[in-house]
Amino acid sequence: MGITFYVTEETNFIILHSRNLTINEYLLRDVRGKELTIRRSHECIELQQIYLETRGSLFPYQNYTLGIRFDGNLTESLEGVYMSKYTNSKNRTRFLAVTHFEPTYARAAFPCFDEPHLKAKFKISIIRHRDHFALSNMPLEKTEDVGFFLERGLLQDHFQETVQMSTYLVAFVVCDFSKITNKTSRGVSVSVYAPPDQITQASFALDVATKVMDFYEDFFGVPYPLPKLDLVAVPDFGAGAMENWGLVTYREAAILVDPEQTSTKSQQYVAIVIAHELAHQWFGNLVTMDWWNELWLNEGFASFLEYKAVNSIIGNWRMMDQFILEKTQTALALDELSTSHPVSVSVDDPSEIESIFDAISYNKGASILYMLEGVLGEEIFKQGLTNYLETNKYLNTVSDNFWECLSIAARNSSNDVHVKTIMDTWTQQMGFPLIYISRDEKIVHVKQEMFPSIFRNSNDPERPNSTWKVPVSFVTSIDPTREFHLWLNGSSVDFEVPDSVVWFKMNSKQSGFYRVMYEESLWAQLTDILLKNHTSLSAADRASLLDDAFTLNRVGILNVSTPLLMLKYLEKERDHVPWATALRHLNYLQQILSLRKAKENLVCFIQKLITPVYNELGWKLRTKHVEKLLQEEILSAAVKIGMVPAISQATKLFQQWRGAKTPISPDLREIVYSTGIRYGDKSDWDTTWKKLQESKISSEKRLLLKALGSAMDPWLIQRYLEFTLDQNKIRSQDIRTVVDSVAQNSPGNLLTWRFVKLNWNKLLNVEGGIHSIGPIVNAATSRMATNLELSEVEAFFSKADVGHGHRLLDQSLETIRNNIFWLEKSEDLLGNWIKSNTMC
Repeated sequence: MGITFYVTEETNFIILHSRNLTINEYLLRDVRGKELTIRRSHECIELQQIYLETRGSLFPYQNYTLGIRFDGNLTESLEGVYMSKYTNSKNRTRFLAVTHFEPTYARAAFPCFDEPHLKAKFKISIIRHRDHFALSNMPLEKTEDVGFFLERGLLQDHFQETVQMSTYLVAFVVCDFSKITNKTSRGVSVSVYAPPDQITQASFALDVATKVMDFYEDFFGVPYPLPKLDLVAVPDFGAGAMENWGLVTYREAAILVDPEQTSTKSQQYVAIVIAHELAHQWFGNLVTMDWWNELWLNEGFASFLEYKAVNSIIGNWRMMDQFILEKTQTALALDELSTSHPVSVSVDDPSEIESIFDAISYNKGASILYMLEGVLGEEIFKQGLTNYLETNKYLNTVSDNFWECLSIAARNSSNDVHVKTIMDTWTQQMGFPLIYISRDEKIVHVKQEMFPSIFRNSNDPERPNSTWKVPVSFVTSIDPTREFHLWLNGSSVDFEVPDSVVWFKMNSKQSGFYRVMYEESLWAQLTDILLKNHTSLSAADRASLLDDAFTLNRVGILNVSTPLLMLKYLEKERDHVPWATALRHLNYLQQILSLRKAKENLVCFIQKLITPVYNELGWKLRTKHVEKLLQEEILSAAVKIGMVPAISQATKLFQQWRGAKTPISPDLREIVYSTGIRYGDKSDWDTTWKKLQESKISSEKRLLLKALGSAMDPWLIQRYLEFTLDQNKIRSQDIRTVVDSVAQNSPGNLLTWRFVKLNWNKLLNVEGGIHSIGPIVNAATSRMATNLELSEVEAFFSKADVGHGHRLLDQSLETIRNNIFWLEKSEDLLGNWIKSNTMC
């Protein structure tokens, strides 16, 4: 390989990145072709760098070419250049070579300047056997027969030179897949590749990708700069997907859809993942963050735009209502911890970089962009995006570059705001504000404090004094569809409402990244509205009230009676988002109360809430998208809390499916499979395991993997966990799914933790990249709620090697402490309230 580089300062050193490569020879030439002597070389394994010292100086404003001959291995590690495999219809194992370079694995494929700001153009050639073909970022330029020189049957593919791009976006695949192709309205070729037996499952992805590309080109006002876009379903893939420029790679379950076999929820997941990766073709690829501390410029944008794109091409899915459920609420839950981190966070080495691929960079980044769009308005926001992309295409940026482009767009309108002043308060500090609201006749008092972590980090002295520039929104009883807005720029502000305003609800549609604490009388008014006329508030507002109330109770600010009383309105609720919000919090309570005396009261209370909507929805198939999502939530909850009619119907359907008599609707399968395993025996488990091995439907395999963790038999649970150590049984990409499914199962909690302890070193060496170790720790420990468990986890990890999982480990430990805190403060109050206010 050869690297042509330009020198800006006189030097006699060249520093490259390299990891697990054997360098055989270097050859350095100047622009005239004269060979220059490399005096000595040194490899620093710890820093993954190679140092070359030249005998003479390299002079500024000149080009040089460094030739390197090296050897590397095709691994099974799901990073760098690795091998994947699948079994075809003839039961033969077929192999493919795949790359995954983000964030710092290009150096494991070839020596390079492996940092995002060191962009280059790449000319890629691949030698392959003639029964495979190769794909790369750019279209194929030519193919040569090199069998005479190397080995019979070998061909060499030469690809067109890439545009200027970062190393982590370079990609190639060598496979024997089939493809289907379409074109965007501007004529860009879009193709989806999959194993031949699964190519019939690629049509949905191709349709979504083509429409999303058209949406983005129109929304950004900037054309996609490459001549083609390929999407590839990879059997073994550590992440969900990867946005390699022009050659996007996906887990099979994140791209393949069988209309007759894939559930509504899974189809939505596929659409979202596709839209996410295609957003990166602009945000991340065309314009790239200068360094990984600005990762949110890539991931926050893609996580926000994915919802806008899918909402645009499939409007009846109501994606922006679901945005608060999947993005805002999950980000708030993580960012309340003292072990969170700012959106823009300092990172230096590869392990630190990997640790920030989390809900802060993705979901908080998305949430503050959603909030900012609401402040500026969509048109100004779009103008800022277009300006940002046009000004910085093929370059690297920091947050300030984006803020400036938005400020320019705002100055050219009637909504002139200094975006940087506002947004620095949201990106440069961790956490978020808690807005206190009180009313004195016409005057409403608004005050902000930092949302209080239960266990504040003593090493962060600035944390208690943080303030934000908060765009406060609210609706009132006079016209709940009309939003009002004001700025909270300091610690407090007042505003006036007419006497006729009976109630008001702050943070309209949960569009702001903050929580609201009302004085007692205001909580009472809002609760009364929910109980008497809940549709006065939007579904998003109903969900955000529940989310705030439960969270404020969890940190000890609000008595548990408030969210419990609010819940009683759910008997009349028929919208997916409020129910999903409520069930998320109720599921948390069930988990930490699993062996406690209040559990029985809580289960009885939930059954009373669910029964009306369960009776209405039943098991009859629904036609509307959001109704299907609601039905799945309700049926799943009904089974989990032991509702006999639900369990009976689910186990009946399972036995019919097991006997191959009756197919199950895709939207009911997850519930039926998990219930059949939970209330079944070893024979049921073994039959389901066999069906998992035989299935060619990726979404189906994912459901079966999760369902098998629902067993009640400790022997079956332990065996399933041990399967994760054998890649012939469980692919390394699926270990997290298995461990998490077992940990959510009450009999599996203790077994999961014991398994993780006994096999820690083995799990640490399962090379699934950033998506393995941290989540496994969280799955094994986050449901613990006793001081004994906390001490045991602390003692184990004080001696264990946690790789790059330090931050997530700290977050898991803090979660255990928070669980203990809630039990001590609210368990008895919850049990007593339910007994006093219901028939439970």
